[in-house]
Amino acid sequence: MLLLEETEYSALRELCEKFLPGSVVLFNMMSIKKAKLPLEVFVDHWPNPTVVVVRSMCRWGNFSDYPVICAFSLYGTLGQIAVTNVVVRSIFRDTCKAYSGFILNYWPLAAVDTLREAVKEIEEGSFEVISFGSTRMFWIPPVDYEKLYITEPALPEGFHFDELQPEEAELVDSLWVHRFDGSVDHVRRFISTMPNVCVRNSDGKLAGFSMVHDLMGNEVHLYTMPEYRGRKLAFNIELILARKMLLSNLLPCKYVVPSNYEAMQMAVNSPFWKEINEEFAWLRVHKKAAN
Repeated sequence: MLLLEETEYSALRELCEKFLPGSVVLFNMMSIKKAKLPLEVFVDHWPNPTVVVVRSMCRWGNFSDYPVICAFSLYGTLGQIAVTNVVVRSIFRDTCKAYSGFILNYWPLAAVDTLREAVKEIEEGSFEVISFGSTRMFWIPPVDYEKLYITEPALPEGFHFDELQPEEAELVDSLWVHRFDGSVDHVRRFISTMPNVCVRNSDGKLAGFSMVHDLMGNEVHLYTMPEYRGRKLAFNIELILARKMLLSNLLPCKYVVPSNYEAMQMAVNSPFWKEINEEFAWLRVHKKAAN
């Protein structure tokens, strides 16, 4: 696959606009300027790619730099088997050789079995695929932006909007159901480099918050403190955060775990959020333990 120059990212971003909503995550990746995560963007062809692979590095457990990969087919479900084989033969194989594994985000759930078969080809079957679970994806389409801006936020008396501060990262991370060893570093980076919104009570204490992921550009960790639930804080937080995302040239999108009934109902019944009809898996490819 071909490695793009950073000067070509804007052209890829423009191309993504033709394939929305399926390309919303890749569009946001190409829009993020502030975080400055190290990115490598690979394509099968240029300037008309069908397969795009983005590789970055992050802290993961005891690893200070561990690969994170997202793979995309701009033409929807165009030959999932072919796409998987292209990726495995090149980027996946090289990454496994260098780092003995990687995190794989945003992989179509329907293509996980295909991936497992393809991974068997790496180093004579010495690697395996582990699943962290799956999510459904929602976005706010441009047709609903006017509605997003004319809807007035309405907080209960004594509450006000604010922004999270880096020194609150430990608290925010401790409340994240998907936290992992080293995730507080990610949360601190989200707070410091990306749009965020919080609501505080009259004493300045956190009542609820949400942030934006600094690699994929999606809303992440929408949370309301238990004692303040039932007051539509989450609805109002998402309203303001979506506006902030648009101002940062990001398309509002989020992932929802299907088993999270409250979050699913909030997304499905929202006047803004629309589902992208594909479920995505969150995976790790790593070397099997020696027998």
